[in-house]
Amino acid sequence: MRGRRGRALAMALPMVLCCGVMASFQAPPALALSSDASLDLLALSSGALAPSFDSGIMTYTSVVTNTTATLTVTPTAAPGAKVTVNGSAVVSGSASPAIALTVGANAITTVVTAGNGVTQRTYTVTVQRSTPADPDLSGLKLSVGQLAPVFAKATTLYSAEVPFSADTITLSPTPSAASSTVKVNGSSVAPGTPSDPIDLAVGENDISIVVRAQDLSLKRYTVTVKRSSEVDLMGLRLSSGSLSPAFASGITEYTATVPDATKAITVTPTGSSALVTIRVNGAVVPAGGTSGEIPLATGPNTITTVVTTADNHTKTTTVVVTRSPGAAVAPAGVHLGGGVWLVRSGDFSRLKVTRAAAGATSLPIKKQTVRAPLNRLVAPRVRNLTPRTAYRVFVRINGSWIPAGSVRAGRQGVASLPALRFQNTGRYRIKLKASDRTKLYMRIVAHPA
Repeated sequence: MRGRRGRALAMALPMVLCCGVMASFQAPPALALSSDASLDLLALSSGALAPSFDSGIMTYTSVVTNTTATLTVTPTAAPGAKVTVNGSAVVSGSASPAIALTVGANAITTVVTAGNGVTQRTYTVTVQRSTPADPDLSGLKLSVGQLAPVFAKATTLYSAEVPFSADTITLSPTPSAASSTVKVNGSSVAPGTPSDPIDLAVGENDISIVVRAQDLSLKRYTVTVKRSSEVDLMGLRLSSGSLSPAFASGITEYTATVPDATKAITVTPTGSSALVTIRVNGAVVPAGGTSGEIPLATGPNTITTVVTTADNHTKTTTVVVTRSPGAAVAPAGVHLGGGVWLVRSGDFSRLKVTRAAAGATSLPIKKQTVRAPLNRLVAPRVRNLTPRTAYRVFVRINGSWIPAGSVRAGRQGVASLPALRFQNTGRYRIKLKASDRTKLYMRIVAHPA
């Protein structure tokens, strides 16, 4: 409310006219000095007053964003009143000088002195400058399943897989700023505490986490939780080698490679429900258990894992495990016996049919066609092997490696390969020219320990 204004006072003053005649006149009214120290209006250049301005209310608050480093105050007072803002004189109705704001509370005082120079009123506005905007999460945990990728505050999209038995889930989000608020699927959650249980349907379920910072800025995180069907696998591990691609419940075909030394492998499947039956290569594997050892031949080996539900629904996952031959050893030299094979040195030594004389170490290659029974390797000698080391010998025909036998290097690192036989008795037409598509190779590899 506005204060009381001064009242005009009229005075009758005597006046002497000419010729001794006296008269009087009414003087114009004089304005008394006002005692009104109220403000008619108080405005900020940023932020809003709380409560709304009223001349009878002396104390206010206001909140501004962290980006608001300064503000001005515009007070409007009664005519004749003097106004200061934080000690600086301000013309009524005009903005004050810029006032610097620190993060946190800033008290701004506006003092009004009435026209009589005595009456004063002080208005105080406490301006709260917010901390820097931080609508991030510093942590996010699930009651079941694992986030993928691993949580990082800059990453806003995640996924997780849970078993069929998980029909609900809770999320525990922690905001970076204590002043931030968090909602999970629209419901408020206290920092670091679990949300209300969220129902999960079979398949994908999107869960939204919204962080609201003190300056009202928002950031949304989304977790897509996939609840497996009862027939899905939740995990599949090999005792040796790694699955390719990496395991996911929706993928049913994998490959893996193991070294030659791996003669057997086990498989550990994890079902989505305790009510399913899991078989690996036909043998039942108990829940949470590991299969028996599965022998591996050199080359590809197919392993099947079949999940069967109580109502006889099935799902098959296949892993092709390739057992590699050992690393090739490059022969440094060869010596031919009385047979017809010439072995050229190299990691994959090409065998070529020729009419070699006994003891020959090299011969010119002639363009000719020879029909040869490919079931034995006669008398080449290989040098520079590791002394007293056992080796296996393979022959490759048109891309297929065929075991040909075993030898042992002597004290000088030399091994003779007399009459090594392999399981192939067919006849092949060998063309001795560069464009020959029928190729034979010998590979000598160390025996596994």
